[in-house]
Amino acid sequence: MYVPEHFKENDIEEIKAIVEQFPLATCVASIGDDFEANHFPMIWRDDRLIGHIAFANRMHENLKDGCKALFIFKAENSYISPNWYPTKPQHHKHVPTWNYQVVHMHGELYFKHSQKEKIAAVGLLTQLHEKRVNGYGAWKMRDTP
Repeated sequence: MYVPEHFKENDIEEIKAIVEQFPLATCVASIGDDFEANHFPMIWRDDRLIGHIAFANRMHENLKDGCKALFIFKAENSYISPNWYPTKPQHHKHVPTWNYQVVHMHGELYFKHSQKEKIAAVGLLTQLHEKRVNGYGAWKMRDTP
């Protein structure tokens, strides 16, 4: 991704905040001469990302454990018109651009298939997002049969 130096974000807390606020990541991984891309929610814990995809999603069969993957977290974005610059009438030197925040993280992808690990990942995701959406009335995994 092209990032001009004056736009590069080095503050790890700001980067974590983007991942936390916009947790639906696009995961891109290579399969031979092709790519696999999927979207799934992620949580950044310590030095790793934890996420969950449905078992019906065949990504876990198409990709090998340890394959290289890119995770893209996209925040808000917007077109910027040259007409919005206050100095436009003076010199007309502005051009259109796009304002956005995005985090790219890359590493190795591993799938955990044990019941305990799957429940732990879904539990983390559920607790975080249910609390945000429903507060004290949050749905809990134990509410399901």
